[in-house]
Amino acid sequence: MGQKIRCSIHGSMHSDQNFENRLEAALKERERLLENNPKLIGLQKEIDKRMANAGNFENRMAILMIMLEAKLNELRDQMIVLQSKLKPQP
Repeated sequence: MGQKIRCSIHGSMHSDQNFENRLEAALKERERLLENNPKLIGLQKEIDKRMANAGNFENRMAILMIMLEAKLNELRDQMIVLQSKLKPQP
């Protein structure tokens, strides 16, 4: 039987094979998502580039949070622009 590894996110144990199967399924799902939404390819490339040098789990999560916050700020700024355009003019 394969060696057990701890999944720190869920605190459960998974065999190496089970982990590899789940990883393979997740990667296939990501490829389907990108095929169906080509606008996301640039974002995925940016994520991949940053993750390549992230090192440990904590750094990877910090990078994702920073990127998510930046995208949310962009969305907020666009919402402010839209609100100003939709306000009735005196």
